Amino acid sequence: MRAQLYSAILALPAIMLAGQGAAACDETILVEYQVYDGRYQIEVNDVYLDSGASQSTSGGIPINDWLLKGENSTRVLMNAQSGEFSAYAICNDGSGKRDFDDAALSGRSSADLTFDVPDPPQRLYLTATPSNDDGLLEAVETLKAAMTAQDFDAVWEGHTAMRSEMEMTGASVKSEAYQMEKIVANIAPKFAANLKTRSVLGGRVWEVFGDDFAPPISDVVSVNGGQVDFKNGSFWMKVDGTWSVYRK
Repeated sequence: MRAQLYSAILALPAIMLAGQGAAACDETILVEYQVYDGRYQIEVNDVYLDSGASQSTSGGIPINDWLLKGENSTRVLMNAQSGEFSAYAICNDGSGKRDFDDAALSGRSSADLTFDVPDPPQRLYLTATPSNDDGLLEAVETLKAAMTAQDFDAVWEGHTAMRSEMEMTGASVKSEAYQMEKIVANIAPKFAANLKTRSVLGGRVWEVFGDDFAPPISDVVSVNGGQVDFKNGSFWMKVDGTWSVYRK
């Protein structure tokens, strides 16, 4: 499975890590899994990444976007016949890989895969001040109302944290705004029920989700002749004291 992941990560944000006895390279950290006959759930630093249930399922998830300086933890939860999980880093040029931690589980069980990151990629949350969730669900309702009204200006204003990180990392804010405006103009939003909140990354970011970790806002939107599986409102941060969407 690992060989199949090499080509998929070349365009992902990289991290510089020095392996034991090896030269540094641009690396992507992944969590790989293979689960037989049951359910699994994977989180990194308390951020929900993925879950599923089937007779046999496998995959690999890049996690560079949710790393902290120092020790990091990937938590896996499983209720299945058996499952194998591993955390490792691979050089983006395909020149090598380093294993961090792994676990072989059976039945109802869990494990924490840990690894150290001395210099994580530049991200807005690394300089954020931890907060509680006061006013967060009200901010979600404001965003939902803006989506329903197809009010692009209000929707875009509600994504200040996301825009700030894009500017920090050199991503194209103009391109994202163009795509978002097209989506908002065509959306018929669906809203998840029973919204809940939980802190991740030590309270620097808050996650909002409905039943089965459903995103607060979703729709399949027709844009430029294609279909966009749009999901929004899952991760929030405070910027200058105001809640805004950090990651869709």
